Amino acid sequence: MSKITTALIGCGGRGPQGHAKVAQASGSLELVAVCDIDQRRAKSVGEKFGVEYVIDYHQLLTRNDIESVIIATGTKQHGPIAIDAARTKKHILIEKPLVDSVSTGKDLIKVVEESGVIGMVGYQQRFTAFTQRLKQEASEVEPLQALMTVQRGLLRSPYFVPEHYGGIIDTATHTIHQALWIMDDIPSGVYSTLRRGTFSRDQTIGYANLMIDYDNGARTSTIITSMGSVQVPNVIQIIGRYGTISSSDRKTLQVAKHRGFDLNDRQPIGLETQTIDLDETSHNPIAEMHSHFAHLISGEEKEQRGTTLREGLLAVMVTEAMALSAERGQRVSLTEVMDQ
Repeated sequence: MSKITTALIGCGGRGPQGHAKVAQASGSLELVAVCDIDQRRAKSVGEKFGVEYVIDYHQLLTRNDIESVIIATGTKQHGPIAIDAARTKKHILIEKPLVDSVSTGKDLIKVVEESGVIGMVGYQQRFTAFTQRLKQEASEVEPLQALMTVQRGLLRSPYFVPEHYGGIIDTATHTIHQALWIMDDIPSGVYSTLRRGTFSRDQTIGYANLMIDYDNGARTSTIITSMGSVQVPNVIQIIGRYGTISSSDRKTLQVAKHRGFDLNDRQPIGLETQTIDLDETSHNPIAEMHSHFAHLISGEEKEQRGTTLREGLLAVMVTEAMALSAERGQRVSLTEVMDQ
């Protein structure tokens, strides 16, 4: 397969190290240009990777030698840029979260589907050995309840964004998406509490607790916080119809499986326990995500393993519902958010 040409739009944050560096070393993508509205930053990144740089992304979209774009700007810019890219038949890899509103996400999906291009959201955790094995084990125990916590340490200044559900949710969207993917069912509603202004004295979210319920009766509880500058272990606990799964380091899984319960002695039938150690040291999930993206474009892979735009929009819907629920002090139906 010849390499798929790509351009990076957004040269701050994850753009250079998270995407440009990996793409340049890739055997499946060829980085040919970068773009940023800050000319000095665009020039610096372009020169670092030895490619052309521009300050207006529209210049990239008119080029026939660019087949795809990687969008790593601020979340507010994701939707408009991606819509323009899809209209010019560019395949799109978008950093998470997908967009900053449900309505923008719907518009984007409509344009992408009409254009027939590949659209993927950059949840690289989908490509880690840990998350893939967690997904496999969860499907076997048929999850009914799950607890997922994420403590990010004190947020860096770019994430102190008071508008809407900005700030911590921009960094915690991985956990929300992971909960939805692991449960493998349609969420029906969200109940949440959150606190704003813990450190910044404005409306930036400092922590959030949200419970997601699903059509099949299952529930996930997610605790997201930036309360304090010292990292603490992030916990995953899954209770299923046929077993349990837990992890306190996102490297090791403790798994117990059974075939049901003997109601007379209240003991699990055929109980088997296992500790699964997953070594990620030689694995780069972003590189695997890039490769999969390129193979979808070339047609070498037909089934999308990466996060689809519709899955990305579902995570945005849950986040919207979280903000509404906290404001109202009551459960918010996903149907209400979906109809916005």
